[in-house]
Amino acid sequence: MKNSLYLVTDDHPHLASCEQCGSSLILHGHATPLCNDCRQQFLKYPIPVWIKCFGIGVLTLMLYCCISFPSNLNLGLSIERGKRAEKEKRYVTAQREFSKAADLLPDDIDIQCHLALAAYHNMDLNAFSLIAEKLEGKSVANDQLYKQVDQVMTKFTNYMPKDSMIELMKVYNNAIPDQPFRKYLRKHPEDMYGHFSYASILFDHNRFKLSDSLLQLILRKDPDYFPALRLMASLKRETNEFAESDSYNDKLLSINREAGYALASKARTRLKQKQDAEGLRMALQSVKLDKDDPYNTATLILAYHFNGQFQKRDELITTCRQNSETNAEFVQYVSDVINGKVPFRIQ
Repeated sequence: MKNSLYLVTDDHPHLASCEQCGSSLILHGHATPLCNDCRQQFLKYPIPVWIKCFGIGVLTLMLYCCISFPSNLNLGLSIERGKRAEKEKRYVTAQREFSKAADLLPDDIDIQCHLALAAYHNMDLNAFSLIAEKLEGKSVANDQLYKQVDQVMTKFTNYMPKDSMIELMKVYNNAIPDQPFRKYLRKHPEDMYGHFSYASILFDHNRFKLSDSLLQLILRKDPDYFPALRLMASLKRETNEFAESDSYNDKLLSINREAGYALASKARTRLKQKQDAEGLRMALQSVKLDKDDPYNTATLILAYHFNGQFQKRDELITTCRQNSETNAEFVQYVSDVINGKVPFRIQ
């Protein structure tokens, strides 16, 4: 029923007068008796400024939440995924997720710490070095996280040449002869980088026994020294000690479950043992984990070759030669194996 006017008379004693002006012509159908003029006046009553400001503030907050919600959600998801991957020792995934989080929140110290840990375990030393510079002089509230980062920063010094080593490299233009190198190591027995560098040179010259001794010396000081573990895996494969080679790769994978180069190294061992299908499976997995490591790509080329997939082999060789000069050494090695210039496996 539409609202209607009623006149307050003796015939309608139950009707009250307008509470605002006392008029007997009230508008019926409302809880508060008011005449039409007074009711319209109240409807047009100006809204106080503070209510308008409050409403605008609420609206602005709602708009901000709607706009920022996707980025905040992505930030939270990346941090959660990164921490889960870190806990599971999947450091390639951890570095990827914490990198996303760092893009959204670059000044967050905890995120940078987690990113540093992931980069270190992936042996992405360039990235680790840049992050370490950002963290220099910063305080870390999380005590456990601080201890972890402090520990890897201390270890990081063993992956870089000392000033004395740099000076020696300058003298001989990065090609230090055997005797000066030996003299240097006797004078600096604590230099793990120097010992590894010399072990690498010995390995390249097929002086496996002495290289083995130096690598064992390094691993006694630091059982998790990544380059020594990696080179030992290759050395044991070259000397046909396949189980020992696998054990060093397994050690690397126990430290970082996504160490693609360890899987590629195991793939080469399988190929040398003529277990070609298994070698191809591992090589594909290593490239899936880290497609940017030329060692992994070169291993896949070898796997394609020994599995008779020559078109894929040649396409990948062409791609490597076109895309990066850093692949040249690795592509040359596999080309020499394919052409029979370098013996690879037991005949």
